[in-house]
Amino acid sequence: MGFTINKQEYPIQKLSVQKNGTYIVTIAKSDDPTFPFDVYLSDRSEMPAEENTLTHRQFTEILDVKVSIYGDIFFTNNQIRTDIRGGPPPSSGIYLIPNYDIEEFINPEYRIISIPGPTPADIVVLNKKHLLLKEVKIQRVALSPNRYQIAYDTEEGVFLFNLNTGEVVQISRGGSFPSFSPDGKKIAYVYRYSGFAHEIEILSTDTLRYLGNIRGLKNHVKFLDFKWSNDGKYFVYTIYGGGADLFKQIPPDTSYHNYVVSLDGKERFQILEGIFDKGVPMFDWVTSEVPYTVEPKNRLTTLWGKLKQ
Repeated sequence: MGFTINKQEYPIQKLSVQKNGTYIVTIAKSDDPTFPFDVYLSDRSEMPAEENTLTHRQFTEILDVKVSIYGDIFFTNNQIRTDIRGGPPPSSGIYLIPNYDIEEFINPEYRIISIPGPTPADIVVLNKKHLLLKEVKIQRVALSPNRYQIAYDTEEGVFLFNLNTGEVVQISRGGSFPSFSPDGKKIAYVYRYSGFAHEIEILSTDTLRYLGNIRGLKNHVKFLDFKWSNDGKYFVYTIYGGGADLFKQIPPDTSYHNYVVSLDGKERFQILEGIFDKGVPMFDWVTSEVPYTVEPKNRLTTLWGKLKQ
């Protein structure tokens, strides 16, 4: 049985839950024409959980956010505006809010800059800047359990980024949605190879050796999420639209669908059916200690009830 942790004022675009911790981090989109996206933090230990913005309308297009098991928050910004008054806009790239700095971004010190002209305006500028880890035009970011390695995808493919050395290695051309296995020894990503058909490719994070793939993921119009199960035996992913026979659907499918596939590709089934009329657009695990597998199916449904949509 589920319950509501809190309700955000604006529509949620992305969700990440701190494993074995209390943080829930989201991206929400407001109606602000210049800075519509913000990162919000909620603490499940405080009920009802209050939402706290961490970015304060400083970024133009925040596309992804992840919170590590240690409470560090990573987010991506795609800078799409260059005509922002009051100084240069934040760069496109991967940003970090360390756990020890979170309180400073919840209650930041800032200054007001008055911009003169035909349409004068006051701009809020934070005294403490978010830490830019890597300047790159990015889509999504994934965190390794080892704390020093992250993965991200761009229009060119999937990359591994070593936070200790700064080294970047491209591991895929055209792949997307990178995800580390729970033990950090493998990385998987989604590759679209023909029309609405996709495959999952798996590599070793130590040697980058190709470990296999899963083909035949058909009629998947739009991937929205991709992750490992906590026991490392399955992939769990969410798509928008699609179905058994994509081209015979009248009217078109506008629902979210959640699927599970085993690492060998032999087991495939759908989960989280019937929770909402249009399906479950996003979810995340709340723990890594208990190996929540995807069987029985209602176990995962119960888990979703503990999460914030």
